[in-house]
Amino acid sequence: MLLGAIQTIVRANVNDAAADVDQSIVDAVNFLSNFFHVRKIDTSETTVLDATVIDYANDFLRVRKLVINGDFIKELGSDEDLESIDDEDTQRWFIADGQIQLTRGMSSTGDPIIIHYDAEFIQPEAAVSTDVPCKLLELIFVGATYRYFGILAAKVMTEREGLPDVSPKEILAARDDWKKMFDDLLKKLT
Repeated sequence: MLLGAIQTIVRANVNDAAADVDQSIVDAVNFLSNFFHVRKIDTSETTVLDATVIDYANDFLRVRKLVINGDFIKELGSDEDLESIDDEDTQRWFIADGQIQLTRGMSSTGDPIIIHYDAEFIQPEAAVSTDVPCKLLELIFVGATYRYFGILAAKVMTEREGLPDVSPKEILAARDDWKKMFDDLLKKLT
């Protein structure tokens, strides 16, 4: 779904056709990535002799499986230490410094690397649809709405002269109602 379509729904929820809801939408999409994700496979990397790092995609959340030249590479367990792995002459991987780190250098150049990973959802833009599944879009609409009311409450608290007909308490009550709807919906879907 494109950003414009999501904006229309959220603006209808807040009863303001000109409301700036973009950041609330982005925040709602980002928040969903904590609970749901898209499974992807990256085949863009190849081995480099003696290299011990592998870059991963920008939308990366967590590695599910790493395969180098057809060999499944196990993750370094939290109870394992690097010295015992070195003694076993076994390759393992772990995440550090924004990369996949290997416990041993690669043995060749040009072999395929396949990374199975969980990815964040794509941020909706004017010409870019989000990849949030249809069954989760309601979470975006409701989540963005309650976030917008939070922003609006802060604005009313600091700029009372601009919105004299509504109190911060009224807006916070509306936010709380939307937040409860969001929490209930999230609970049903997880």
